[in-house]
Amino acid sequence: YFIANGKLVSVTKPLPSPVALPQLMAALQEGEPSGDLGTGLRTALPAVPALSVQTDATGLALVILPDGFFDTMAANDQRLAIGQIVVTLLTNLRGVGQVTFNQPVTKPSGELTAIGQPLTLADFETLLSTRSITTLTTIATTTSSAVASSTSGP
Repeated sequence: YFIANGKLVSVTKPLPSPVALPQLMAALQEGEPSGDLGTGLRTALPAVPALSVQTDATGLALVILPDGFFDTMAANDQRLAIGQIVVTLLTNLRGVGQVTFNQPVTKPSGELTAIGQPLTLADFETLLSTRSITTLTTIATTTSSAVASSTSGP
């Protein structure tokens, strides 16, 4: 999910299936797609340092934000960055229904959540756009035949 006009927009980027957590987060931190596809889109997330995510069998994802993550980020971008992370994880990871953070984070309402307080898609409904973007890419297989792939991503 990337940002357009202050809302989170679904963008499908080509990723391996099933996608691994590090690949999903890296695709999100790489930023918006280049070219026409990325026109009008932006990200609130810094490219580095890489964000770490751990999941457990209870349907919970824990995002480890580095110290100082919000230090240079505008207050409005803080809620958008958290929204990008939460919505991307919850819409792309099977069996995960809640996301927690190792630091207090801000909901779209401006409410500060405590460390470890679970967040869900419902917490970010006000930030979701009805717009979505899909890309198709051709990937060569080991037998050199081409197949169209549209695996979900950020």
